Amino acid sequence: MVCNRYGLTAESVMVSVAVVISSHGMATFGHQWIWVVGYWHAQMLWNQGWDRPAMRQYVWERAWRSQAHLKRIGAVIGEVAPEDETTRVYAAGSPEDIFIMAGGGDSGSYSEVIMIYHGVPAITNIINESSS
Repeated sequence: MVCNRYGLTAESVMVSVAVVISSHGMATFGHQWIWVVGYWHAQMLWNQGWDRPAMRQYVWERAWRSQAHLKRIGAVIGEVAPEDETTRVYAAGSPEDIFIMAGGGDSGSYSEVIMIYHGVPAITNIINESSS
């Protein structure tokens, strides 16, 4: 869950999302993510002029950990090398691997992120409403 009650800017919400996905407890990186933007966060992002492609890019650029960090916590095997300190490992493979949708009601400043597990890519299907 992403609960950012205090930030007054769209950037503060997006940084919170980046921190959550790059701090995932499984320490897995390069996956696809779904960001379900809660009502209040969606209103803030929309009112401040953000669209999905720009949001994806902003979050992706900030959702990473250094190779050294991942080695120190045991997520990557091996001794820390000097170049590991500056080698970035991104939580998502690309900005397009962060799927964004709005959801929920007027219930507070909450959003949710869901990791899509390796080997199970997200598939988008158009659902047509029947006119019955």
